[in-house]
Amino acid sequence: MKYIDIFKYFFITIFCVSILIFILKVVTYHMEKNNDAKPFIVSLFWKKSYKTLDPARISYINEAILIDNLYRNLIAYDDYGNLITDLADNFFWNGSSYVFQFSEKKLTSKGKIINSDDALYSFKRLMLIDGNSHGRLKKYICGSEELKNINDNCVGLRAENGQLIITPNNKIAPDLLLNLFTGIDFKIIPKDAFQQTEPYKIFDYTNTTGAYFINSDSEEIEASFSLNPNFEDANQESPKFWTIKSSNLSEKASKIGSEIDLITTASLIDWGQDSYESSNLSVFESLPIAIELIVFTQNAQSSLSITERAYVGAILREFLEKKLEINKKETYQFFPKDSVGYISRMDEDKLISILGNQTKPKRLVKVGFPKSVMNSIGDLNSLLKHNIQIEEFEFSQFLKNSDGIDAMYTLTDTSVQEELTLLEYNFNFGLFGVPMEEAKGWLSKYVISIRTERANFLKDFHFKILSDLKIIPLYAMPYYAVTTKDKTFKMSPQSASTKIWKIQSKNLIF
Repeated sequence: MKYIDIFKYFFITIFCVSILIFILKVVTYHMEKNNDAKPFIVSLFWKKSYKTLDPARISYINEAILIDNLYRNLIAYDDYGNLITDLADNFFWNGSSYVFQFSEKKLTSKGKIINSDDALYSFKRLMLIDGNSHGRLKKYICGSEELKNINDNCVGLRAENGQLIITPNNKIAPDLLLNLFTGIDFKIIPKDAFQQTEPYKIFDYTNTTGAYFINSDSEEIEASFSLNPNFEDANQESPKFWTIKSSNLSEKASKIGSEIDLITTASLIDWGQDSYESSNLSVFESLPIAIELIVFTQNAQSSLSITERAYVGAILREFLEKKLEINKKETYQFFPKDSVGYISRMDEDKLISILGNQTKPKRLVKVGFPKSVMNSIGDLNSLLKHNIQIEEFEFSQFLKNSDGIDAMYTLTDTSVQEELTLLEYNFNFGLFGVPMEEAKGWLSKYVISIRTERANFLKDFHFKILSDLKIIPLYAMPYYAVTTKDKTFKMSPQSASTKIWKIQSKNLIF
């Protein structure tokens, strides 16, 4: 009798637990369905129509993040810095060319096969627009040939038998060319999603190669994005549907969970009473690849002595220590530790000695700060006693005309990888403090060198611009992204981007 009672008790317990699990699964299913219907709200500094988005015309990180979620590259870096396949199913060097193979199993958001023609026309489009701020592909593979339209021939670029074949000329080391194709400029756009004649404008953002596509065809600013049903790298817990809520450059962490669901790596985060370690939030933290620095104009390099520039750098370093970010660390180098361009401890000691020799400027030194930062840096009058005056000055102005400005404050990113795209970006935007002609001459020598020679070449250049005080790095910091505590980030710490499909719900464990 006792055994029968035990059996009944065991059976009833199993039955009740089964019912409970069933109810929990039903509730979870309906919660997930409701969450799918509810948009994931992304805070982003965004004031333009999404129809301005173009891999060929990227200047800022907010644009890069949106592009990164819409389109994919041929190849990419994994979380450990290794090159892996992305849209290409395989790639190899055949002795004279890089061959990228397409299986035609990968589909756009509209269900169309992504093939070598899409890659071919995307790269030709990029070369014809020739306005991208990163790598210049045309000079490395087309030689003296001039592309006038998208059907013109480029000797180093062809598609045949499901393969894209890219042959570098003698103006670039082959391994450095391969690195280019991981860059944000080199995204693959479906051939039938952009005009085949000038100006080669993208007109169909509902047809993409990446994780998401844009639902609307209007000119609206706060566009809505849906998960590409054919994107094989997405997880079932990735956000299915998200919208942009336009914000200022700085965003409050306290809004997470009430007004917004995500603050991207493009924002400066106002942590308020929380900290970046708060248990109320889920926080992504990259390696310290964001750099605050002062870039001196050519005029200031001539009219201010090195000791005066050192003084300006020291005062601004102290002034900015507690501003804009809570987890930043003082740095004297542009490139991060363990990167190709990182200078030796001995050279850094020499640099610190140069920076320590300071004299107060004899005249007023005007330093440009972007409008987006001005409201976050406090009392500016305290700097006047040091003969330093902060003025509102947009990044684009610095490129076109820096008259009246001696230096510019900027926040930019660096990398632990050897990235030609990053070097060209910083040269093109004047962030290394050297004239364009000098930059072009240096780059033309750098890109043809073998890897070991390039490393020494880059270290020497890095030490020179630092010791000449053309630029003064101030602080290095991680990029942060923040979401609700029920989600987790699966993103690489080596990246400054926010890959929204890699934000996933935490699994419930029963």
